[in-house]
Amino acid sequence: MLTTRQKELFDFIKSYIDTHSISPSFDEMKEALGLRSRSGVFRLLDEIEQKGFIRRYPLKSRAIEISPNIEAFRIHESAEKFNDSALRQIPFCGKLSFEQDSSILDNVQKYFPVAKEFLEDHSFYRAFQIDGNFADHMNLQHNDIVIIEKGGVPGYSDIALFLTSTRRIQLDFYSPHDIRKTIGTLKLMLRHYGTY
Repeated sequence: MLTTRQKELFDFIKSYIDTHSISPSFDEMKEALGLRSRSGVFRLLDEIEQKGFIRRYPLKSRAIEISPNIEAFRIHESAEKFNDSALRQIPFCGKLSFEQDSSILDNVQKYFPVAKEFLEDHSFYRAFQIDGNFADHMNLQHNDIVIIEKGGVPGYSDIALFLTSTRRIQLDFYSPHDIRKTIGTLKLMLRHYGTY
């Protein structure tokens, strides 16, 4: 997933944020990696962000955050290391585009393995693959796998799956003022580069 150099920078950013509750400056990242210029930091940050591990907010200083579902990336990297008893098979319902018929929720095509440690024992889940670029503003890319936890009430600005008045489903940010019915909340996201 990340190259050695990218992982070194990512680990530094995560550790720095955990310790200081704010992201490091470009100069601090440059020094931590022993780079001669900030351009190397910019390039590495671009690559790490494209892979979905961080989010940056332009025109703000120290505005890097770790993607909220970063632990999900570790599932995909290490699923082979788990034995079958450590995995939960999540119903995979196919590709999820901007808006589509709600019948996809019952269209289980196969199962997607997820480490049990990342899931609640008594919750119901569905897996989908993002189809298209409609979710870029949510830091979700084409072919990403999303695991939706059915039921519950999402928090403000959580990513949720909605049912519209026309019986279509949409993935979008949650707002308490939203008139769409909430079906579930994004639990995990896995960056995926091909069709599942």
